[in-house]
Amino acid sequence: MNNALSEQKLTVFCRKALGTDGKLSDLRRLSGGASMESWAFAYGGEEFVLRRLPAGISPDDEGLRGVPLATQADVIDLAVQSGVTAPIVRARLSPEDGLGEGFVMEKAEGETLPHKILGNPDFAEAESKLTDQCAAELWNIHNIDPESLTDSLEYYSPLDLIGLQKDKYDEIGAPSRSMNMPFTG
Repeated sequence: MNNALSEQKLTVFCRKALGTDGKLSDLRRLSGGASMESWAFAYGGEEFVLRRLPAGISPDDEGLRGVPLATQADVIDLAVQSGVTAPIVRARLSPEDGLGEGFVMEKAEGETLPHKILGNPDFAEAESKLTDQCAAELWNIHNIDPESLTDSLEYYSPLDLIGLQKDKYDEIGAPSRSMNMPFTG
């Protein structure tokens, strides 16, 4: 994502998906996220975050890489519709965009690191409201009708996930201490 070609592809995508003829700027990789990439950027006077599957990770590793990004975007949309405070998903990548699997959402400003928030006078007012705000968000989350969740939100039991992981190790011929132990799945 840090080369001119990828920036060009992202610019073309933004023009198509966001409906404006803006300039892409301030593209930078965000820290965090062991299994996904997050990129901040500005376009058309707004700030966004691109969440995408890193190159080299298969989008079809069922159950092994977590919830697919398209499903994550669906769940975020549903949560927002249910009153949960979350960034709005503005666009979804498609294969013809050449940017991989992912979506673009509005950027939410804020601090997430407890050691920077707790006891810091700059966050004293926010900290005093935090418990009530968390309770309100949890109330909204728990009031989402499970029937309204996307059909693509799959559930894997812990035993299923261990079986999938073992199959993946077998597929690539990786040694595993558990290989000597029988697996019943």
